Formats: sequence, structure tokens, C-alpha cells
Amino acid sequence: EFRELPQNEKLPVNSVKSTLWRLVAFSIPVTIGACIVPISGFIDSGLLLGRLIQAGIEADEATALYGRYSGYVLTLINVPSAVAAAISMSLVPTISAAIARRDGNYMRRQSALGLRLAFVVGMPCTVAMAALSERLLSLMFHFTSEANLVKTGHMLSLSAVTIVLFTVVQATSGILQGMKKQWVPMVTLLAGVCVKIFLNYTLKGSQINIYGASLASITCYTISMLPNLYFVHKYTGLKAEPVSIFLKPTLASALMGALVMLLSRWLPSGRLWTILIVLVGIAAYAGFALLTGAVQKSDLAPLLRRGKKGAE
Repeated sequence: EFRELPQNEKLPVNSVKSTLWRLVAFSIPVTIGACIVPISGFIDSGLLLGRLIQAGIEADEATALYGRYSGYVLTLINVPSAVAAAISMSLVPTISAAIARRDGNYMRRQSALGLRLAFVVGMPCTVAMAALSERLLSLMFHFTSEANLVKTGHMLSLSAVTIVLFTVVQATSGILQGMKKQWVPMVTLLAGVCVKIFLNYTLKGSQINIYGASLASITCYTISMLPNLYFVHKYTGLKAEPVSIFLKPTLASALMGALVMLLSRWLPSGRLWTILIVLVGIAAYAGFALLTGAVQKSDLAPLLRRGKKGAE
């Protein structure tokens, strides 16, 4: 049935071999890029305990620190990462389809939208998780002492910065992959991970110890994000719009963060109070995002259309 469909005679027919090589050439850097972070995490786990012990921390305490960092902090940090991956995956076919149609304006609009959504999603997660670190940890996990909760909260507050960085890295990677520039995000991420491994080895053996893991991750994604942003603007011809893409989501997130911090100080501890603060923070950010223009009515149009269709 497929062979009977009318084909465009103006286009050359690609052989199976050439199509296969095109798929391989595209998939190899994408696959390598997807494997870099897990491999880096595996290497970090091998370095962490030894370097903490060399810093003068007893073996039991070093094991406990590693357990709270990998089991508690990284678990919470990875939750928003799923949203970042969804943004990235949706950008690849959208950008590639626009390029195939030679529709540069649509490609630039979608690229700008992807970057803005990355900050709209990543920035409030960073701010909220940093502001409510101890409450969120006590909500999700059990701690044997207040000191352990406070120390883990400090780790989470610092590591929360990686959320927005990783979200932007994922969005820019999706744009570049859609433009057939898949080698760029692979190289930038590889460079960041190499620096991360070096910093993990040096910082964890110093007085910074466990916090070196968070600082190394922040440095890693910053090194990957900045060149990605440069190449996105270079290859798409997208004009820099820091106000709409970066400043407006940051302002809305800062206002939300100030509100939840005040509520966290005024309200007593407890799971129900923490859930209430989180819900208020979500509603407040939605309002501040609309008020500042970080989220526009046109962004909500597809959701409103789906809601009307569902109601009908």
C-alpha cells in the first residue's frame, strides 16, 4: 500500500543504505549525550566516599552524607528533570519540521517559546526547592535528627540551582538536535562533565566536602548551557530577548519565593502545612507569571481548546 502512494518525483529517492547511515549519524551523538550524565554519576559515586574520608570525615558519617545526597537530594532534584526532558523531546520534531518546510519564522518562534518555557518551568522549581528545602525533605523522608535535616536542607538548597540550568540545557539541546546540530550539545555536555569530575575530585577532598558535588554540578551545566545558548542564537538567527525569556520568569519566581518563605516562617512545621504552602506557591506563581507576562494568554490557548473539546 505504501508503494502505491504517489511520491514527489522532483525529490531523489534515498536508498536504504543512505537512510541507515543518516539515522546512525544522527543517533550516535544523541545517544552519547544521553549517556554522559549517567556515566558521570557512576564515576562520582566511586569518588565520593573516598574523597570524603580523605577530607577527615569518618567512614560512617561519609556514608551517611553520600546516602542523603544521592537518595534524598538527587531524588527531589530529578523530579523536575522529567518536565525538562518532555520540553526537549517536543522541540526536536517541531524544529526539524519547520526547517524541512523552510519556515524560518516558525522555527524561530518555536525556539524562543522553548527557551522561555525552560525558564518558566525551571526557575520556579529552583526557587521553591531552595526556599522550602527542609520542609520538602521532612515531607518526603524521615530524619533521625534535626542536624541531619538542616545539613541535607543546605545541600538541597544549593543543588536546586542545577534544576533551571539543566532545564535550559535540555531545551537548547532539543533545538540544536532539531537543526541537525546534534554534535554541539554532546560536546558541550562532555566538556561540562569533564570539569565536573575534576571538581568532584578536588572539592570533596577539601573542607567543602559534600557541597563540592553540588558546586561541581552547577559548574557542569553552566559550562554546557552558555555555549548551547550561543549556538542556538547563531544557527536560528534568534534575537536575544532576555526580558521575556529570562527576566520575567525570574521576577515571577522571586515574588513566589518571597511569599512561600514568609509563609514558611509564619506557619508551623508539619506535612499538612507544607502541602498548603506548596499549593499556595503554585497558585501564586501562576498569578505572578501572568501578571509579569512570563506566561502569556497565547501559551494557554491550546490547553483552553482541549478543555472545551473535553467538555463537549
